[in-house]
Order: sequence, then C-alpha cells, then structure tokens
Amino acid sequence: MLAILVPDIVTRDFYFLTENRAQELCIFILGVIGFSIFLVKEKQIAIQEEKQKKSEKKINETAKELVDSYNYIGEVNRKMDILMNITLGLSDRSELNSAKEKEIYTSIIEASNSLMKAKRSHLVFFNSKTGKIDKEFGMNGGKINGTLETQELIDFGNKVNVKKTERCFLACSYKTVNDMRGCLAVFDYNPNQEDSSNNLEILKFLASQAFFLYCYMEKCEEK
Repeated sequence: MLAILVPDIVTRDFYFLTENRAQELCIFILGVIGFSIFLVKEKQIAIQEEKQKKSEKKINETAKELVDSYNYIGEVNRKMDILMNITLGLSDRSELNSAKEKEIYTSIIEASNSLMKAKRSHLVFFNSKTGKIDKEFGMNGGKINGTLETQELIDFGNKVNVKKTERCFLACSYKTVNDMRGCLAVFDYNPNQEDSSNNLEILKFLASQAFFLYCYMEKCEEK
C-alpha cells in the first residue's frame, strides 16, 4: 500500500536524487522491508509448526505411557490376585483334602497358562537324583510321561530353578526335600513371556507352593 502511494508522497527531487530515482529507491526499500517481514513471519510459522509437532509427539508418547502404565497395573493386579487366591487356599490346612489339593493344583496350572500365555502346563514332582516322576498333575488328568525325559529333570541341579528345553519351559521349586522336587512344565507358550523376570519369579513361586502342598499331603498320607 505504501509503495502505491510513493508517487504521491515523493513529489520533488531529494538532495542528489531526482524525483523518479527517489521514488524508485523508496519502492525498493519498501520491497526489501516487506520481503524481510515475510521471511521473519515465515520462520515464526515454521517454528510454531515445529513446536506443535513436538507437542503432538509428546502428547502421543504420554498417552502411550499412560496406556502402558494402566496395562502394567492391570497385569500386576491380576498376578496379585493369582498369588492371593493360591496362598489363601493353602492357609487353612484343616480343609486340605484330595479334592482341595486337586483344586489348588488346577489353580496353579491355570495361573501358569495365563502368565505364559500357554496352551497347557503340568505339575511334576520328581526325584532330583534319579529323575523318576513320583506324581504329576495336568488339566483333565493329562499325563506328561513320555514328554519329559528323565535326564532333563536330573540335569536341573539343586541350584537351577529355570530351564528351557526344546519342548517346554521348566520352573522348579526353590527347595528340595528328601531328594524330591516340584516342577512346572509349560508347553506351547508365548516366547516373549519368558523374558519377564516377574513371570519367572512367579512361576518359581507357584512351583514351590505346589511342592509345599505335595509334601504336606504326602506327609498326611503317611500318617
């Protein structure tokens, strides 16, 4: 707008510049100023767009972290429920009988399947020296014999609690009593689940709880 009005503003010679030259110079200066303002504003817009992109990225990351946090909290609560239910089942020994024993074993196997996203799990109570299976429990009375080799159980060793074989994932009880030991054998599971240290600790805990029940029931049977 100012450039259009230059001929009306500059109407005479200006020092050493003629009227036409002065008008041309004013139009040039106004053009430079206008172009400079355009560049500055364009840069400001680019900065604002970059900030907006960063803000959107941060919001998306925050939303993802919130979802992951909620999923983690839900997973922890689910695991706590699993452990509490099994622990409560073992707390009142006066109610322990064959039916209750089977119920607790079933709960442990279901917990193992849930944790490892597995199709099936088995509880095995074996002699740590000979590898001979004394007792086993699977869903619907399923047997594990022929699937686990004796050497796989012997190779566990007293200081090893977790082992992966070609066919399954094994988690053993912490303790050995009279050379006997409890083990959870998990088949057809999601490999990603074995990377979770929490899951492994819970599996060892479940195997130990099952072994505790096995020892208690065996002792009752001897009496």
